[in-house]
Amino acid sequence: MTGTWLLVFWGSADWPRVVAGAIDAVAPVHDQAHHVLAAEHDGTRWSLLLVHWTVAERARLMERLAGHWEDVFVNRMDDLGDLGSPSGLVEPVPRPEWSPLPGGTNVDGKVLYRRNGVVLAVLRFGPNAGFPAHAADHAADVFCIEGRGVVSIGGESAAIQAGEWSHWPAGVEHRLWTDEHPMTTLMFERY
Repeated sequence: MTGTWLLVFWGSADWPRVVAGAIDAVAPVHDQAHHVLAAEHDGTRWSLLLVHWTVAERARLMERLAGHWEDVFVNRMDDLGDLGSPSGLVEPVPRPEWSPLPGGTNVDGKVLYRRNGVVLAVLRFGPNAGFPAHAADHAADVFCIEGRGVVSIGGESAAIQAGEWSHWPAGVEHRLWTDEHPMTTLMFERY
């Protein structure tokens, strides 16, 4: 049986090289096994999402990464469980068409996945777009996949650009917006 895990950590190692080498050595056998490694905006905080990995494969990967743990502080490791498989070879996504984000200005979204307490959505911000600061009762991770913008968490703001991500803790006011540049983000939420 396979599952999904999210590991969030800090460290100074060359994580793209280290993780790629460890994953090549483990070589997950499930044909749908994959991973996503992303750096947060300051380049010191990282997330590693493992999808369709067995417990044994995850354990072997962690053993391979253990030699680098002296350079790292592990913030959290979430067992997201089995996110489920399509009932057939292909299954439609919940909301495939772009539609305006409620409460947003010049922001459209698509919901790609909503099941088992997980939501995965893509948000497309035009120039001078965003939504008002607000808090949510669940945590979320936002991955900037194109363009650039600004993120605010608990009153502290920072620029975010393609290839970076940010974590929004539950109950903390957050906001995401753009100036004259557009941006596309991938949102991962657990509720």
